[in-house]
Amino acid sequence: MVTLDTSFFVLHYFSKDSDVLKRSRNALHHCRLAGNRGIVPTVVLAEFYAIARRDGGRDVAELRLNEVVESGLDVVDLSTDAARESGVLRVKYQEKIPWGDCFIAKSSRWFSSLTV
Repeated sequence: MVTLDTSFFVLHYFSKDSDVLKRSRNALHHCRLAGNRGIVPTVVLAEFYAIARRDGGRDVAELRLNEVVESGLDVVDLSTDAARESGVLRVKYQEKIPWGDCFIAKSSRWFSSLTV
């Protein structure tokens, strides 16, 4: 099981490095194999959409967001418990970790997954 971070999607869709694209495609393939799971927290969708829209425009952002949502990966909403635990994590590290990263880390811990 793997939790996919915003950086993963930015690299997957916008990197010009063929090795990076090969690795990201391999990671997505692995997420879709029987018994595996790729998790995308909704905060990742928000961050990725903003970056895609800034760098590629509205149409590109809409297309890429829909591709991720329809990809077969598990999009996970932020629950009350996840929000609480993300707040605990942020306080623990004296607010040095951005909120989005707190939510992503909590999702990864919740599902006992690696973060890519």
